[in-house]
Amino acid sequence: MIELKLINKKNKSLEYNKILIKPIKLKNRTQLSFVYRFPTKDITKNYNHTKSVLKIKEYLKSNFSQAIAFTTIGDYHFIVFPNGHSKIKSTKPSKLKNTDLSHNKIKKRLISPKGNIYLKALEVVSENDLIKAKMNAKFRQINKFVEIIDSFKSVFEKLDSITVVDMGSGKGYLSFALYDYLHNTLKKITNFSAVEMRTHLVERGNSIAQDAKFTGLNFVESTIENFEVKKTDLLIALHACDTATDDAIVKGVLSNAKLIICSPCCHKQIRKEINATVAIKPITRFGILKERQAEIVTDTIRALILEYYGYKTNIIEFISSEHTSKNLLITACKVEGEKNNPHSILQQISDLKNLFGIKTHYLESKLLNS
Repeated sequence: MIELKLINKKNKSLEYNKILIKPIKLKNRTQLSFVYRFPTKDITKNYNHTKSVLKIKEYLKSNFSQAIAFTTIGDYHFIVFPNGHSKIKSTKPSKLKNTDLSHNKIKKRLISPKGNIYLKALEVVSENDLIKAKMNAKFRQINKFVEIIDSFKSVFEKLDSITVVDMGSGKGYLSFALYDYLHNTLKKITNFSAVEMRTHLVERGNSIAQDAKFTGLNFVESTIENFEVKKTDLLIALHACDTATDDAIVKGVLSNAKLIICSPCCHKQIRKEINATVAIKPITRFGILKERQAEIVTDTIRALILEYYGYKTNIIEFISSEHTSKNLLITACKVEGEKNNPHSILQQISDLKNLFGIKTHYLESKLLNS
């Protein structure tokens, strides 16, 4: 097989529109790469042959009504009709044989390692501009994040200057990359505050920014809760622990940020509060399931509260779960004239809380009940 396409989705609730499947070679083993095509991005997942077959069967049963297989001997168009009947049409091959199954093809990146001062200082790239083996995942994470921001670039096109706050910047991997993208790729005057409570990371970040001549990037020593945000266009908070994510969202909402991007970490507050109704109590019986349920409920309520304040929200996978289980990203884009139904949103929040026996969500207490 050269390629397989799953198309014509019948499950309209799916966010992705089609799936492209190709064989690849990973560590001398052939697998199938599934590329999920969303309107503004692609997400790639790799499976072995056994799991791939199960996935394809599942998708054709529930999500898509057509599949087109491109092979060296012919193209095969498989169609499933609404009545459950199916048929296959074959035609002459239309694609050339794919002889290179290498997964390490050169991909155009928004952040380049070549001559990159800050990536060298952060020990992502070696002195000869090669990505260090142990930092490959970090380099992909950096670029994936910038690609997600790039999908929202229309938000900033009319602005001459952009104000950005990174809440809990840590070593500054994403702060440096985002400043680089906004200032050097989009050519915007960028005023960037990277907020971090650890003194040595703040000092190191400012030193690297000075070496890279990133004059608009400033690392500030502060907690998220205590940092004052007067105005910002973009607020990000990646892996801020527990309610620190909520504190960051509060700062973004109150400063009327055009775009808020958060990658939540642990979800302790709701996990402790969950006292599920009888009907769903079995779901929270086991610790791991209760933890995952707490994540889902916490982030769903966060998204609903953001919608209450006029944001168009989405929760997406940031990077593959094989790198970290904390891989979800909440995106919230302020849409002028967006007419969300506040009464309906509040009712949905109330219903969720009642279902899981939750008295209050921290973000709710900071925004809706303040």
